[in-house]
Amino acid sequence: MFDFEIQRCTRICCETGEPLLPGETFYSVLLWEGHEIVRKDFRAASWSGPPEDAIGWWQGVMPTPQARGPDWAPDDVLLRYFDELGGQPDQETLRYVLALLLVRRRILRLVDSESRPDELVAMAPLTEQRYTIKVRRPAPDELETLEGHLRELLVANSAEAKASESCIDEVADRSPDDHEPKDRPHGSV
Repeated sequence: MFDFEIQRCTRICCETGEPLLPGETFYSVLLWEGHEIVRKDFRAASWSGPPEDAIGWWQGVMPTPQARGPDWAPDDVLLRYFDELGGQPDQETLRYVLALLLVRRRILRLVDSESRPDELVAMAPLTEQRYTIKVRRPAPDELETLEGHLRELLVANSAEAKASESCIDEVADRSPDDHEPKDRPHGSV
C-alpha cells in the first residue's frame, strides 16, 4: 500500500481563478504531473468531466461557516487517551471506536487489517508507535453511552457536541475493512 500526500482544496477554481464559495458544488481531480500527484479543483460550471489520465476524481460542496464540525481535543491528547485505554480490558469497545475516529482524523494509520479479522494494527505517524487494537463492534444498546462518553472527553464545548454525534454513529457503524473516508475519490488511488 502506498501513502501519498494529497494537497487540501485550494478553494479556487483552476480554470477561472475564481474562489469557490461556501455551499458551492465543486469537483476535484488527481493527476500525475511529473513525479507528483497534483490536485485540481473546479467550479461545477467549469467541470466537463475528468481528464482521461485522471487518477481519481470526486464531487464536493464547499463548507459553510454553519457546517463547521466540533472542536476536537488536540491530536496529542486524543492519542494519549487512546494509549491509556490500552490497559483497560473493560474499555476495548471504546478503544476500538476511538481508533476508528483516529484513523479517520489521520492521527493513526492502519498498517495491517487483513492478517487477523479480530485485530487492527495501526501506527501513529507522529510517534511511529504501533498499536494492536481488538475489533469490538459496539452493540446497539452501547452506542448512546459511547457517544456521550466520547463527546464529554473529546469535544471542546457542549454546544458543538451534538454535531459530533453523526460522526460517532458513522464511525461505529464501520467494519474493520471499511476504514476509508466515504468521500474517497472515484477510480483507483
